[in-house]
Amino acid sequence: GTDFDNNGSRGFTYDRFVFGTLGARVQEGKLAIGATINLQQYELGNPGNAQGVDSILVRYARGSLLGAYSLLNDQLVLGGGPRAALLGVIDSTGNTERELMTVTGIGAEGGAVWAPRALPLRFGLTLRSPVGGDADPSSRVTPDAKGDRKIGELYLPESIVLPWEIEWG
Repeated sequence: GTDFDNNGSRGFTYDRFVFGTLGARVQEGKLAIGATINLQQYELGNPGNAQGVDSILVRYARGSLLGAYSLLNDQLVLGGGPRAALLGVIDSTGNTERELMTVTGIGAEGGAVWAPRALPLRFGLTLRSPVGGDADPSSRVTPDAKGDRKIGELYLPESIVLPWEIEWG
């Protein structure tokens, strides 16, 4: 009953909007491995003037697989690993789904937590590299004469970019 996507009306702008996050961690002594995945899905509806396509569905996923190791009597933890993003554009006409375009990218992230035992203090830092990727050349939606990827009146992205990030606290 709230204006979830800040567009001036209650509810969601898009139909079939689903989002979720899943994570897991395993630790043995000073070594830990963790993974997270964030998923989003929403339906854009009819793209207009598209032959044989009544509804477009977008799926977006971001994920990380990280390892970390504890040092200095567990006062310093260092970690890092890959992060990835995936964007899929799907024709969801009828009861079947047909992938029209996929864009994927991969990057890296790393971080540290310092927790000196003698002080009531904790400091954390995370650095994430950019993640970029171009549309899969074998996608069903190919660029037109102007170089645009379109389904009816809907322009599709040529690439995705997650910007670099720095977080501390």
